[in-house]
Amino acid sequence: MSQKISIRAWFLGSRLDIRELDRARLLAHSPVTLKTGPDEWVVAFRFGVVVLFGHKIRQEEQMLKTLEGYVSGAFSHPESEEAELLIDADLKDTVNHEGHIVVIDKSPERLQIIAQILAKSVVLAHYEKAVATTFERFENLVEQLRDGLSPGKGRAVIHEVGNALAILTRTVAQEVTLATREHRCEIVNHSETLLSFQIEREKCVKGINSAIEPRSIDS
Repeated sequence: MSQKISIRAWFLGSRLDIRELDRARLLAHSPVTLKTGPDEWVVAFRFGVVVLFGHKIRQEEQMLKTLEGYVSGAFSHPESEEAELLIDADLKDTVNHEGHIVVIDKSPERLQIIAQILAKSVVLAHYEKAVATTFERFENLVEQLRDGLSPGKGRAVIHEVGNALAILTRTVAQEVTLATREHRCEIVNHSETLLSFQIEREKCVKGINSAIEPRSIDS
């Protein structure tokens, strides 16, 4: 008999203090995985992401409220990403035509793989938006430079350039950090189909890579 479980990943802030989470409900390490109900799990990452499995809206609100005290550099509008998990022992690990993630069981290893994919995706989505906003600011700066600067505008333009470069630096650094953590993570016996799903998710990385390529002023 199949079972559907909702998943939502939240990028809450720059850091999540996972050491202070409820260890009594600890199910697995690396990443920290908590079992919070009969069919509810929480997977938490130090870089500020929490992935909630099987939480209804009110449960999710309560969990996010609980986690507020553990988040450093909290975002005022956290990025989130949703997915649907279908558990069916008679099927194979895959992503079906409806976009549901299909797994044969709800083992901690499979939940952790899925959580890692969604965590990386939601972080990159956050920074992708930041990069898009940054380039809009750069385009405005280019126009100002073309038109010439009044004496009072010079300092403001330098400030904007510094802010824009800082965002781009954080974006690239975050991408490298996530990739490094992913290579260090040791998860055994995962299926080729789950890896294929991960490859699909990582297409968003290419979007960021193309976005941060230098643009000529005349383009």
